[in-house]
Amino acid sequence: MRLQQALEAGDFALTAEVMPPRGGEIKRTLEHAALLKDWVHAVNVTDGSRAVMRMSSLAVCRLLQQRLCLAHRELGAPWLDRSDAALLADPERWLGDQLDGLRSRQDLQDLNLCEALWSGLDWSLRQELETLLPARLAIPSGREAS
Repeated sequence: MRLQQALEAGDFALTAEVMPPRGGEIKRTLEHAALLKDWVHAVNVTDGSRAVMRMSSLAVCRLLQQRLCLAHRELGAPWLDRSDAALLADPERWLGDQLDGLRSRQDLQDLNLCEALWSGLDWSLRQELETLLPARLAIPSGREAS
């Protein structure tokens, strides 16, 4: 019974994953898949085998923005207001020279938003933020929490 038939019948469906070949030779991959033919309903050749999940750069920027907002709210100057409202009200102030030369959607997607959030704050303040509001905290188990 094939996968579609099993699913349509409401039966339990079993699939297996086979890693893609390193080069262009698929003979060995097909041989591995053929060995599974009588045991599974479908074989999936993964496209990201052994992939490592990563946080998106946009999420990293959002976390930095939240830390900068907290510093501004709780500590005041010299921490600049990086709230959504402040950023939208004056994009030239925080994006600065990154806006120069923008010609396409790709140029816009390539902006370094984290660096732009730091604009107006020198290196010593970056270090101070890490001391005052660290991105990660050591916890008693020895692990770190974000």
